[in-house]
Amino acid sequence: MSLTERDRQIPRKREDLKRALEEDLQRMPGVIGLFYGGSVASGSMDFYSDLDVRVVTEDEAFERVVNKKKIFPDRWGKVLFYEDIGPSAPYTIAHYDGFFKVDVFIYRVSDLQPGIWLKDLEIVYDPSGRLQGIREESIALSTELNQSQVEKWRGKTLAYVHEAYRRAAREEWYYALQCVDAIRWSIAAGWQMEQGMEPNNPLDWAKLEGSRSPLSKEQQQLLAGWWVKERITADVNRVLLEMKEPYISVETVLAKRSGLKVTAEDTRRIWEMAVSEQD
Repeated sequence: MSLTERDRQIPRKREDLKRALEEDLQRMPGVIGLFYGGSVASGSMDFYSDLDVRVVTEDEAFERVVNKKKIFPDRWGKVLFYEDIGPSAPYTIAHYDGFFKVDVFIYRVSDLQPGIWLKDLEIVYDPSGRLQGIREESIALSTELNQSQVEKWRGKTLAYVHEAYRRAAREEWYYALQCVDAIRWSIAAGWQMEQGMEPNNPLDWAKLEGSRSPLSKEQQQLLAGWWVKERITADVNRVLLEMKEPYISVETVLAKRSGLKVTAEDTRRIWEMAVSEQD
């Protein structure tokens, strides 16, 4: 896909806005920290990346800053619309006329604790050094798999397999296809965990395709091939069968690493309750 002239201008306009928001937020009363997550922090930005900005406030300033979450983004550039679930939610997403968006998340300083998701961040403003300390503690955290995590992932995946069968039997095709896509995502999440990565949030496909993907070309090709081409039960069965062994393969690895007591035979039997070679 060739870039349009508008799209070629996105990085420049986004960088101009980035400078404006940093200057504005550092001057805002009650703001004591500012950092980026996402592709800014990982250094993987491309033409279509958004800005994931995290604003840290003094506890007593938190509600005041949240109440202004649709005011200060207007100071950075021309907002086309906001993607927001309500005035009390501590985040908003501003979509700008430069054809990019800024995700703004607001945190009380007392709520910000070390976590795996804070290993990769780009600190912009941290006069007290608190953010740097949290990042260092986060880097030291273990990313080893545990039984609970793998068991939850396994249970949800197998539930989607059974639900795909039920919905196809009822000819509820949108629901059935949604389940198939959820299984595809679960397998991709398993591959991420196999690499020692924290998987994306449920059904979040960000960076799982293309040049920025941590998945191998073979894995990406498998994901791309698991499509239901016809709204008939036989085609849903076909895709479920194609997914079965790749799923069991990654489940076996994760179960062994986490100490979860499951067998490939049990999983295969559960899977084939929804579809079998003979269907």
